Amino acid sequence: MATREERKELFNHVIRRDGKPGRVPLLCNVSSSWKVLESRYPLSDALRNGEHLKQCTLDFHEKYDYDAYCDMGGRNPLRVADALGISGHIIDDAAGTISIKDNKYMTEDDYDIILKKGWKRWLLENYLPRRLQVRSAEEFADKLDSGVPEMLKYFEEMGQIGAAMNERNALGGGMSFVIQPACMLMNWYRGIENFSIDLRRRKEKVKAVLDIIWEETSPYAHADSTLEEQADVSTANKMIMTSKINADDPNCMAMANHQATFLSNAVMNPKQFEYFIWPYFSQALDYAVAHNQTVFLYAEADVLRFKDYINSVPKGTMAVMLEMDDLFEAKKVIGDHVALVGGYPVNYLYHKSIEENIDLCKRIMDEVAYDGTYIYSENKIVCHKTDADPEKLKAVVDFFRNTKY
Repeated sequence: MATREERKELFNHVIRRDGKPGRVPLLCNVSSSWKVLESRYPLSDALRNGEHLKQCTLDFHEKYDYDAYCDMGGRNPLRVADALGISGHIIDDAAGTISIKDNKYMTEDDYDIILKKGWKRWLLENYLPRRLQVRSAEEFADKLDSGVPEMLKYFEEMGQIGAAMNERNALGGGMSFVIQPACMLMNWYRGIENFSIDLRRRKEKVKAVLDIIWEETSPYAHADSTLEEQADVSTANKMIMTSKINADDPNCMAMANHQATFLSNAVMNPKQFEYFIWPYFSQALDYAVAHNQTVFLYAEADVLRFKDYINSVPKGTMAVMLEMDDLFEAKKVIGDHVALVGGYPVNYLYHKSIEENIDLCKRIMDEVAYDGTYIYSENKIVCHKTDADPEKLKAVVDFFRNTKY
């Protein structure tokens, strides 16, 4: 098993483009739910039991030995949602599936309220009472009394899983997370359908609210200020700020200094992307470039539509996850500027033979990874039984780990 330092060095070479690593680094895009499916525990049990989830995570790492993980168990905090009475998860133990309802807890009228009172006050005074379904301060306090202890226990258990994975030399995706306000608004508050409509009908209000969210919640909006100078920001933001400042800490267990997630780009055209996403993300990029740090962009849907923006990023700064884009086409379009991550089709991992999978691995080595700028990962989050066959997944991961440049 490689050491943590050796794993980090693999990713550094690939993202910084400063020489071929010894082999292709491995980033796991397998969700905690699929890891549970390989265990003896039902989904509904393990995702609510910290010890069981920890065992599933460690067993998976022992078997597959990825270098870094997008999900170490924290993807579905079911117990917290259960305690607060707000769970939108739908679990089918027999089918081995988990899904979640589209969030629609922000109304179109809330845009004006946020513009008037700000994001944090709206969360406390409008969103939380609505989300928690409470009508009085007493009901609100009762909900928090039941939910906060579970939340603290959940964070403790996730910390224990992270520490155990750290002991086994596994890395995370990024030391500091660049949360995109458009993704927050779509995924957590407005919902995909409503947000898509808002982009056209309420363009200026959406942008104004995104500005407020970024200003009030993102440390990258105040990239050069110290924690003392950010005395007015929340405790959570101070934690993020600390991780950003310490992103080059040699003890951090991450494949990159910063990780950003693009979700709302899936419902945007390039002009909307430039207006609603790029202004915020570019601030985080500027910070990373100024401090000689790396960025891992976890992007869902297709990203080659935004090739001009990606190709404007200085070489040796960013690695980009590929979901819907063809890996070989991406090599031609953006491969000269950024490292490519993923693009390995999950349909191969279930429907194709081991031999066909190995043939694809060899083609990737010859046509994409030959110059040392590729990180293996699955092109979609592996969640369900039919997303990947364990034997085929093991064969692919072993191939890339054992193939030297």
